[in-house]
Amino acid sequence: MPLLNDELSVWEIAFRWADHDPDKLWIRCPLLVRDNFRTLLDAILNGHLFCTTLALEKWDPNAGSQPEFFIRHYIDEVHACIQGQRFNRKLLRFAVIERWSMQQWCERWGIPLPAFWFPPGWNIEYERPGEGLDASSPKSPQPDVDSLAPQQTESSMSLCPAPAAEKPEETATERESVADGKRTLDRRQRGKIACQEVAIRLWRTQPGADMKVIAGSQEVQKLAGGEDYEFEVVLRWLSEIDPRDPAKKRGPKKKTI
Repeated sequence: MPLLNDELSVWEIAFRWADHDPDKLWIRCPLLVRDNFRTLLDAILNGHLFCTTLALEKWDPNAGSQPEFFIRHYIDEVHACIQGQRFNRKLLRFAVIERWSMQQWCERWGIPLPAFWFPPGWNIEYERPGEGLDASSPKSPQPDVDSLAPQQTESSMSLCPAPAAEKPEETATERESVADGKRTLDRRQRGKIACQEVAIRLWRTQPGADMKVIAGSQEVQKLAGGEDYEFEVVLRWLSEIDPRDPAKKRGPKKKTI
């Protein structure tokens, strides 16, 4: 029987998408499950998949929020998972995805909806009650870090297909649009588009500028709102639209002794 839960942890999504029981005692997780952990956390870190319990924004100690609800607090564990080195089970159970966010991510990247959560043929509304997926609908909610609590549910998925190829002539805004104009963007997605669009225009006037220079510019940081996010997050966004010759993007070569 497919699940109708409004939200599931990354742990449970990864296991169920791989047709494995997330509640079983696993000494070592199966390969497909580990691949799914890597895919999901990479999507969360890059702002492609909205996570209700891990915010990409910088943690402000004066805001009264807890650092545990910001992905930067777990950045070493996140990178270790993405690289396939180790998998922090507590983090994977704490990271929660809502069903509507999963649907948006799958549709945007051309990934078939997981049958365990989106049963084919079922007359179910996958959208939030009262909300559509058109651009005029209310924007995606931001995590309420003061009211969130760690999820106790164990869960999991199978390796997703690669995202659909993008046309090189498309701008950042065009990449976020669809043919019928239907799209709901959360705050991070809008921030990504703003940073990319401003960076594109800066590179037109400064063709040889280093990506860090563009990312740290007043235009990207202040006008586009890049200062609200970790600098490495902004760098990842700009790396997708960096127009420079690939040879000029590489860092200094390591010296061999």
